[in-house]
Amino acid sequence: MTPLRAEARNSWTILGTLRMAIGISPQSLNPILTTTVIETDLARLCFDGLLAFTTDGTPEPNLATVVPSFENGGISRDGMTIRYRLRHGVRWHDGAPFTSRDVAFTWRAIVNPQNNLQNRVGYDQVRSVETPDAHTVVFHTKRPYSPALDSLMGYAVVLPAHLLAKYPDLNHVDFNGAPVGTGPFKFERWVRGDRIEYVANDDYHLGKPGLRRVIVRIIPADNTAATQVRAHEIDWYSRAGTTSFRDLAGLAGYRRLQLNQNAHREIILNTAHPPLDDVRVRRAIAAAIDRKALVSRIAFGTADPACGDIPPFSWAFDPAIRCVPYDPAAARKILRELGWEPGPDGTLMKENERLVLTLVYASGASEAEAVVVQVQDMLRRVGIDAEIHAYDASMLFALAANGGILSGGKFDLDVSSFIERPDPDDSRLLTCANRAPAGFNASRYCSPEMEAAQAESLASFDRVKRKRAVSRIEYLVVRDNPEIYLWWPRELHVVNSDLKGIEAKPGLASQLPYRWSI
Repeated sequence: MTPLRAEARNSWTILGTLRMAIGISPQSLNPILTTTVIETDLARLCFDGLLAFTTDGTPEPNLATVVPSFENGGISRDGMTIRYRLRHGVRWHDGAPFTSRDVAFTWRAIVNPQNNLQNRVGYDQVRSVETPDAHTVVFHTKRPYSPALDSLMGYAVVLPAHLLAKYPDLNHVDFNGAPVGTGPFKFERWVRGDRIEYVANDDYHLGKPGLRRVIVRIIPADNTAATQVRAHEIDWYSRAGTTSFRDLAGLAGYRRLQLNQNAHREIILNTAHPPLDDVRVRRAIAAAIDRKALVSRIAFGTADPACGDIPPFSWAFDPAIRCVPYDPAAARKILRELGWEPGPDGTLMKENERLVLTLVYASGASEAEAVVVQVQDMLRRVGIDAEIHAYDASMLFALAANGGILSGGKFDLDVSSFIERPDPDDSRLLTCANRAPAGFNASRYCSPEMEAAQAESLASFDRVKRKRAVSRIEYLVVRDNPEIYLWWPRELHVVNSDLKGIEAKPGLASQLPYRWSI
């Protein structure tokens, strides 16, 4: 495919150079060590997966030549063998050939307990990986696993075995700061805390990139990024906050994009901390939260109130799922029945202990800050004192071993957004085995009923059966409230009107950046 050409209309456009702003400073450029979606976005510049996915979960070939299926024999009848045919002629940025050895090595690196990964969901379902030849790789799973295409090297990117296989672990290797991939752009330099620079890989297997350079600027504060957009110092404000997105409407020389994504903004409740270990307290908190008001005051038309984590455009969405209704009186009644009575300042007390909860969020994110202020006020109205603490995003989402707030359980409530893979698999957020610090289940929620529903969903390739299991999962989350879903956010971007190719396939743009041009 020939990249789309651009003709500059804005005087400040730098032909062939894209200046992009991101809101989180990455900890690593090794794609298997990522802890944030921003790091995943960066990985797509330099690396490839076997497949690429649209937001509705539709796969397309990337490093693989075809998408495995039952019909073409790529998936066995029992669902326990997935065979990928790999492209010929693909080379790593250092000139070494890409082969099936790289895919098998990447799987081994992911499941290697010596590597500091936040989760290994899916890969822990693999019994073995075979490489019968240089361009064939075969995954054998322990049991039928329905998100296999998404989870088993489909969505994830591949690492170079010839550079990394010699290390016992990848936690501190030089590669993490100077990666070598097969992707459309080659890493050039990383000025920590300031910017990351890439240059075009003209030998890219899907076609010569339309851009010559990509400069990724690290700008943690939304308002600072918006200021640089107005000053024409940024061509693409990626994953913009809702306030900046609203305020930049009508800015000459820019377009605003809203793309569907499998994502949700939420309040995570740490169920390992009393009194949040009591489902009745969690239900009272859910009843105190006015979702519609939050969406109206903060999302500014870019989102819809959410009851579950599966968005309406997903095939697994169940419109019958209903939220805990906003009812502050019911919240106060529940807490009063549990023995909490108003103290002198109105804060609820029991046995001389005030009901005070720690509410955390990522500093610099104006949207999250607006949410926590509103949530604090809503909780105050039912007698709960929420003490707000802001943390740098790199600390909030870091591994527990590195002092991470969520992974280390150093919070009661957290306001965050979570962006899922295309498949409606949320097991990494809600199952016992994935309780932090072992995985992404920061709420520490663990329920036998949830385990059964997740097992049913993950074992079935039949969409009718699987949708029924996913509906059960959604019902249990609303019933037990380890997470309170606020809204389904769209992916927001403010882009130079000279930038082309990012809308060729909605939701696929960040996975196929060779199509971009300016």
